[in-house]
Amino acid sequence: MPVVAQSERYVSDQLEITLRRGPGTKFAIRRMLKSGTPLRVVEENDDGYAKVTLADGIDGWVLSRFLLDEPVARDRLAENEARMQNMQQESILVKEQLRAMEQLESGLSQATAEKEDVQVELKRVKGMAADTLVINAENKKLKQELEKSRAKEQALAEENGRLSREADQTWFLTGAGVIIMGMLIGLAIPKIRWKQRRSSMSGLNIDI
Repeated sequence: MPVVAQSERYVSDQLEITLRRGPGTKFAIRRMLKSGTPLRVVEENDDGYAKVTLADGIDGWVLSRFLLDEPVARDRLAENEARMQNMQQESILVKEQLRAMEQLESGLSQATAEKEDVQVELKRVKGMAADTLVINAENKKLKQELEKSRAKEQALAEENGRLSREADQTWFLTGAGVIIMGMLIGLAIPKIRWKQRRSSMSGLNIDI
């Protein structure tokens, strides 16, 4: 009578075992299962066969004696090696953290020494406070003089610009006057020549 016993099992250290369509050698082989293949036992019968389901959903029958309750030694070894590697990485991380803590402690000692130096410097600066006030007053005076010089320079620049504009206007008016005078002279010359010609003709008539 079949025994229902669903549980996780693993293929034993045999190189390969057969997964058949039924519980016996007369049934066709569906797949060859390598050592360490995980599978789920659905039921077992009295003939030493177990019905199993693979991770991809394929089911069939295998001999129960080839199934183990835990992974094979090779897989356990690989798992232990992976665990050992993780522990080594964690050990490296712990060493790095310890090194960082040592650097922090060293930095703290250096900061304490620098704090003492700063306190000494602060005392020295306080002793120079009076000289600093004098220097600040002189700086303020120099800044005021500099601002006055800049204002004077700006005023001179504006005056220079105004004179330049006036000069440009003067040259423009002078040029315009010259042009107008030339036009007037150009208009007057023909008239003068005409009058001279008429005078010459009049003189000729009188002599005749």
